[in-house]
Amino acid sequence: MHVLVSLSRLLILSALLMPFQQAMAVDIRATADPASTVITTEAIKARIADVESDSTLDEATRTRLTDLYNKALAQREKARVSDTATDAYVQARETAAAQASDIRDKLAQAQENKAAVTLDVSDATPLAEVDQQLLIEKANLAAVKTKLAKLQEQLAHEAARPAAARERLTAIAKRQEELAAASELPVPADELPALTEARRWGQHSEQNALIAELRMLDQELLSQPARIELLKAERDQTAFSLERIRTRVQLLENMLSSRRVAEAEKDRLHCRQRRVALADTETIVAARAGVVDADLGRERGEDGGADAAQPGGAKTDVLARELHRLSGRKGPYLAVN
Repeated sequence: MHVLVSLSRLLILSALLMPFQQAMAVDIRATADPASTVITTEAIKARIADVESDSTLDEATRTRLTDLYNKALAQREKARVSDTATDAYVQARETAAAQASDIRDKLAQAQENKAAVTLDVSDATPLAEVDQQLLIEKANLAAVKTKLAKLQEQLAHEAARPAAARERLTAIAKRQEELAAASELPVPADELPALTEARRWGQHSEQNALIAELRMLDQELLSQPARIELLKAERDQTAFSLERIRTRVQLLENMLSSRRVAEAEKDRLHCRQRRVALADTETIVAARAGVVDADLGRERGEDGGADAAQPGGAKTDVLARELHRLSGRKGPYLAVN
């Protein structure tokens, strides 16, 4: 069954790559001109510098030459980007399948172990640290959600790539024909040699860019099955991690909620105990004040009879001061109570 699937994939890829092979044959012949070997980025930049410093050129010619050479530079850059992508696709063909298999093995092991989600905090951890850990996990949750969404977008993009590649192949083949036809046209009699060279350099640069793009598309299609498998493995691994992070967030939120309820209850109990203690103190103060007041009354009565209201005697003064002090302490406790 696996062999049949592999053969089916090869047939599909062969059908997709047939336009590549035809177009590349045209490209190779188109670049057989020995002059193309000197068309480098440095050579084009040197030509631009010559044009800018040539005082014999009129402004229109200078502008036209500069424009042609800049377009040639842009084609060189396109070729460089395509070559870089080609290298990445070649590497993906060599490594993506093994990477996907490794991810699948690790994911299967994690799912089989069914390890419980644990936290780096406990009931003994200060509340502020638990709150900070929750913020970190929520940030992780947002990041992993974003990663999962991007992986899903990449998979959707890859699903549409074969059709897009075929359309691009058709466009490249058409442009190849246009460039080939343009290269066979006679040089206009009134065209300056510098313009002729700039135009031809631009054509050669574009031809080379198209060849590089063809190689890139070739490797993209050849590497796509392995790359898609890797994307799917990464998607499933990310989804698994997302669920575990969600569980940690929920556990931390539950811990914070219960800890805060416990802290609030502890504070209420402390306040209740304080009110009871203050009330007991108030009762003691009031009883003592009554005793002192009675003693003071007796002392004043013994000292002066009808003149008991007048202060007199050391003991009377002591009792009066204590009564004044105790009377001053009653207010705050009553207010608290």
